[in-house]
Amino acid sequence: MSFEDASDERRARAIVALGDACGDTTPLCDVGVAIEGAVRARCGDDGRAYGTLVRRLRANLERNETLARDVREGKIAVDALVVMTPRELATVELRNADEEAEWRMTRRRTRTLGLENGVETDAYRCECGGNSCVFVLLSDVRDIRKAEIWGGGDSECVALVQCRSCGREWRTTAL
Repeated sequence: MSFEDASDERRARAIVALGDACGDTTPLCDVGVAIEGAVRARCGDDGRAYGTLVRRLRANLERNETLARDVREGKIAVDALVVMTPRELATVELRNADEEAEWRMTRRRTRTLGLENGVETDAYRCECGGNSCVFVLLSDVRDIRKAEIWGGGDSECVALVQCRSCGREWRTTAL
C-alpha cells in the first residue's frame, strides 16, 4: 500500500465519520466531504493536526445536536466550523457549566469573607514570597463533645489567610 493509498483511506474514513457525526443523509456524504475538505485545507499535510481536528469535530458534532443540525443545514459554514474554539463547539449545558465554574473561581479569588476586618500579620509566608498577610479565624471553638466520647480533642483553630501582595488565600491552623 503506497502513501497516497493510505492517505486516501484515512480521508475516506474521516469523511464517513464526520458525515455520521453530523447526521448527513445524502448518498455521497456531501456534508462530510465539505467538512473534511475544510479540515484538509486548514491542516495541510500535517497528519497529526489533521487527525486531532477530525476527532475533535467528530466528538463535538456527536455531542451537540444543535451544532450538527446547523452545519447540516448550512447555517454554519464548514470553514467557520473548523476554526471554532472548544467553547463554541460545546453544548449549551457544557457552556453554562463552564461559565458557572469560571464565576465560582472568580468569586473565590475576589471574595473578602470579612478579611477587611482581619488581623494584619507577618507570621505567614505566601508562595509568592510575601509575608504581609491578613487572617481571620474560621473556627475559634474546639468541638470537645466528640473528644469526650471518642478521645482526642486535639482539633485546632482554622484560619483563612490572604496575602496582601498577590491576593492568594489559603486555610491553615491558627498560630
